[in-house]
Amino acid sequence: MKLPIIYCILFGLLLENSEGGAARYCQVRNNLTVLPGVHQDPDTCGAINCYKTGMAIVYHCGTKSIAGCTEGEVVDPRKDYPECCIRYFHCQNKDGKMNIIQL
Repeated sequence: MKLPIIYCILFGLLLENSEGGAARYCQVRNNLTVLPGVHQDPDTCGAINCYKTGMAIVYHCGTKSIAGCTEGEVVDPRKDYPECCIRYFHCQNKDGKMNIIQL
């Protein structure tokens, strides 16, 4: 009969401690809860660093620009962060030739 007690203790450790103790997960968004550690954001190109305190830092690609160039599509959105942030930029040389740059 020791098994139910062990199960209850383990299950209780995974729940948020509302009495000031260390949290056991991070609530990133309404529909996203993660355990402590580094995770890929399942909804967008980004990473989530969840701490045992319950605090999370979410990283996303941000904005990139190259003067005189037009931002294009993402090179490979299936890759993990930060590789999923790499985009094509379409740039025109002084001689009118188009170059494609990955940044």
